[in-house]
Amino acid sequence: MRFVRLSLALAAAGLMAATAPAGAENFSTGAAVALVQDYDTGTVLFEKNADDPMPPASTAKLLTAEIIFRELKEGRLKLDDNFDVSEKAWREGGAHSHGPATFLAIHSHVRIEDLLRGLIIQSGNDAAMTLAEGMAGTEENFAEVMNKRAAELGMAHSHFTDPRGKYDPNQRVTARDMALLAAHVIRDYPEYYHYFGEKEFTWNKIRQLNRNPLLTMDIGADGLKAGDVAEGGFALVGSAVQDNQRLIVVLNGLKSATDRAEESRKVFNYGFHSFDRRTLYEAGAEVGTAEVYGGEAGAVPLVSDQRVAMFLPRGEIDKLVAKIVYIGPLEAPVERGKEVGRLKIWRGDMLVVDIPLKTGANVALGGLARRAFDAGVELAGDAVRRGRFITLEGGEGAGKSLQARRLERKLKTIGLKVVRTREPGGSPGAEALREAILSGFAARFGPDGEALLFAAARIDHLDRTILPALARGAWVVCDRFADSTRAYQGAAGNLPPGFIARLERVAVGTNKPDLTLILDIPPEAGLERAARRRGRGGGADRFEIEGLAFHETLRLATAEPERCAVIDALKPENKVAAQIWSVVKARLDPAGALRRTAS
Repeated sequence: MRFVRLSLALAAAGLMAATAPAGAENFSTGAAVALVQDYDTGTVLFEKNADDPMPPASTAKLLTAEIIFRELKEGRLKLDDNFDVSEKAWREGGAHSHGPATFLAIHSHVRIEDLLRGLIIQSGNDAAMTLAEGMAGTEENFAEVMNKRAAELGMAHSHFTDPRGKYDPNQRVTARDMALLAAHVIRDYPEYYHYFGEKEFTWNKIRQLNRNPLLTMDIGADGLKAGDVAEGGFALVGSAVQDNQRLIVVLNGLKSATDRAEESRKVFNYGFHSFDRRTLYEAGAEVGTAEVYGGEAGAVPLVSDQRVAMFLPRGEIDKLVAKIVYIGPLEAPVERGKEVGRLKIWRGDMLVVDIPLKTGANVALGGLARRAFDAGVELAGDAVRRGRFITLEGGEGAGKSLQARRLERKLKTIGLKVVRTREPGGSPGAEALREAILSGFAARFGPDGEALLFAAARIDHLDRTILPALARGAWVVCDRFADSTRAYQGAAGNLPPGFIARLERVAVGTNKPDLTLILDIPPEAGLERAARRRGRGGGADRFEIEGLAFHETLRLATAEPERCAVIDALKPENKVAAQIWSVVKARLDPAGALRRTAS
């Protein structure tokens, strides 16, 4: 992975300002999750927990609508086609369900256009179910279509289980994914987007107003969807236009419909009135260059098809950092117009611009002498690209998986490539052994047999996942590693320290973590957390079923203080994350590592 800094270009564009006005720098919202994005440039104006999973509620119907729009646009469906209303849709999604409904009659034949209005304007669950069943046969089949389509659109952190947004712990989205979906619907389906702005729809002699509260405000709103579910609060995915600027706003976790309406107005007003637009590069202008291996030229210009612009809080004092990120060097011959990298711009810790870059010229294959020279340079450069290896350890319920995800996101926001993995597992061979270990099957062979299985899985994990990632320059964040064997099979299983050490030399060798974060929590508190987690789905694994005395022996010690750091995991989630980031910055200097990679 190569990075090219663009600080000089940003300074030349006049983007460094002096003092920030009150309100811009300190803006906050009562929503648990929020994202404000400029539609034209993709600039993120504000975000709060934008990558945290959340239940979509009825905003899931946005993807249901998108799938039907696509079928219409590509000619596989027509607005005048009819779908039949099944008894299931009538009973579970209609008046009997006491949820939002279009009040479709059982076994009636309804035009797709009317079903779309019922879905979008009235948020009718019966309309959503009828569309899903009409297209895919069942809701379950349609959910598979939804997940395939979400992946195609780049909604990498979302998963759907039904077309209406009924609460399911496995049904989750992120604010960033929903903003991406909203922008796609607005951009790619202008002929259907008007349905979102229609203020009422009457069906079966029942007139209902659009459930989107933005449409009653004087803020230029013209779509999209609102929703609420007891387990997640009140949500909104909305868009509005003022002075030729369109914003997309995603909110979730609000306590009431009134709170949702008030926060929506506040957030839109902030987005429209607190920022200045600055153009960085015109469409087609050279943004930077990428190195070329073995070509007549040693570099190729990179350009964007669109004007590159962004929005800054008026008088913003945060430093801007811009980089071109690409896998390189590119190998000659290079063809003009190929997408090879991305321009990423950060404001503080926030990634605000992320757009594709294409090659701006052809580069022919160079002569033999040039290729030989490039091969020597490339060989020399490879020696300094190793990433860093971070592991998280701790007893059951310490929050390792959660904090591993948060650390991954934090490292990515500053531009580092990150691979997050886990043990047991993390590679094909190791995952095959994971079930045998966690199901309790391996326990019949005693602590030594269990330790050997862990070692076999760890060897495959290192060879297939961890070491290749580090060699590519990626940072690896791993939920558990060799210290867990020391604790579980060593301390708790009473295996001799010499046996554990010899096993570690075989399985790990010199590939120890650069930093191990030990999330320390009293066993009784950790087991209580783990029990609450199981209550939300999933049974206890091999180690969670052990008694308190077993877990008392697991509190990991800092036998290697130069590698290990103890984190108080009993504190609230955000404070634990702050402790972890403080240690990572002090021990590994990720920003400095990024600068060294870019130089």
